[in-house]
Amino acid sequence: MFTSLEEKRQLLEDLELLDYAITKRIKVNPKIYTPKDANLDHNILFPNKKIADASTILQKHEVKSFVQKYEAEKRSLVNLLLDEETSFHDTNILKRPAYEKGDFTEFFKMCEDVLETSQSVGSSSVGSLCCKDYEIYDLFSCNANYPELKRKIEELEDPTNLINNLSKSKKTSKKTESAEKYRILSSFSSDIKLSLIFTPEEVYGTQFDIKSLYREWLSLPRYKPFPTTDIPKYKTFLKNLTTRDGTIKVENPEYKLYLELVIKYLKGFIDRVYPLSPLKEVSNLESHSFSHENYFCLICNKQFAKDTVYNSHLSGKKHTKALQRLILILKLESEIVYLLETYLKDQFETTLHELERTDLLTVRERELEKREVKPLESGEMASLPQYFGTSFKLANRNGGNEANDRDGGYGYEDEDDEDDEKLYNPLNLPIGPDGRPIPFWLWKLKGLGHEFKCEICNNTTYKGRTAFNKHFKESTHLEGLKALGVRDNFSYFKDLSSKKEVQQLLETLQKKHREQLRFLDNTEQVEDEQGNPMNRKVYEQLQKQGLL
Repeated sequence: MFTSLEEKRQLLEDLELLDYAITKRIKVNPKIYTPKDANLDHNILFPNKKIADASTILQKHEVKSFVQKYEAEKRSLVNLLLDEETSFHDTNILKRPAYEKGDFTEFFKMCEDVLETSQSVGSSSVGSLCCKDYEIYDLFSCNANYPELKRKIEELEDPTNLINNLSKSKKTSKKTESAEKYRILSSFSSDIKLSLIFTPEEVYGTQFDIKSLYREWLSLPRYKPFPTTDIPKYKTFLKNLTTRDGTIKVENPEYKLYLELVIKYLKGFIDRVYPLSPLKEVSNLESHSFSHENYFCLICNKQFAKDTVYNSHLSGKKHTKALQRLILILKLESEIVYLLETYLKDQFETTLHELERTDLLTVRERELEKREVKPLESGEMASLPQYFGTSFKLANRNGGNEANDRDGGYGYEDEDDEDDEKLYNPLNLPIGPDGRPIPFWLWKLKGLGHEFKCEICNNTTYKGRTAFNKHFKESTHLEGLKALGVRDNFSYFKDLSSKKEVQQLLETLQKKHREQLRFLDNTEQVEDEQGNPMNRKVYEQLQKQGLL
């Protein structure tokens, strides 16, 4: 007889197993979850560099499935605890007079029923042929030979065998390590696959794959269609993803549908890349809008020449009516900018950079790259030493015993000591893309020993002329210029790092602009009905006074 007491016990046991499984994964791979609040991130564990980013993404989705099951079982347990009548009935069964006399025959029968029920449930569960019920959340338990793998894992994690394991791992060849790889998922989450989460073009969530949206963008109704000989490329579409195309008929329903498709893809992409960080709904999107030129009205799709005319237009009836009619379009556009700037800035820049890089490749180089691309399933595989047998180091902020930190607190060398020797860096040189210090001659050639300070970027210091020149195009520098009053012609302010120089140049440009407007007002000639020439300003004054 299966009682509610047994159901509560099973739920509590499963909750404990889920809690342990999540903790184990974060301990082995701290990159799975890093708190956004710096006060909550104590830096207790260093990230495991042996684990690939693809495996980290996969384990994030696995942990998400654990959390979802944890929440569901917790709700079920709360409902059972609130059902006092059933609990009272099941408790009274255990208070029978026969038990007080020492006759536990019926009790043993109840235990056998519970055991048979659990075995029948276990035999029908996924992965029960290769692991036991309490092992379905274990790492690598989705593999058919998990009992054998579990013995190897226990040997790797046994502190008494740690020295032998380290010596074996140093002697193991790369060829052998690459051959002995298994799926890292648990039996419970064995249905999670990277090929179902990302497309090959998305490269594990590092790039966008929105060519279908590009085709939708090309087919949008326009006042002036694209010429057949000059259709914008995919790269042009990506660069202008946050810019309003003035030729598009904004009031057409197809444009609204296109914006909704873009938002749907971006939200889905965020959910796939950051499964443990739910997307927050933002009500105020006024600070985010499509980029446009100065004195351009996104609502009315018009360009104005002067600030005064533009401001008077904003308070006009025509603009107000158009704003009420197109307010939904503006919200959708602002949401796209918000998602790209807040969550997907790195992926957006990586996609553009990769497109520019592939454009420079020859046909042969592209074919070679296609051959070297590994299938998405390779990110689901890993060897056991990548996850087990490593003494994880604790971050010692107080300057503890260096020898103890180096060997992980066990008094003997860690298996990463060989890598530490290769990373010997007495000159404190910058780390290159391969994870090693760059050569001294390259450091000297690039002038990384020279420091350049930019007052506009809050006195940020840049090492090397290349990094200093590159930062002039970055958003931080442009925001600093906007804070000083610069609204357009940012190219004029390139190479200026002093606030005083920017303000002087801005005053000069504004003075020239005022002189040009004054010159245009004075030089534009018109004629009255009798053919007398005069400038437009005089003509308008005489016309208002009725003297013509």
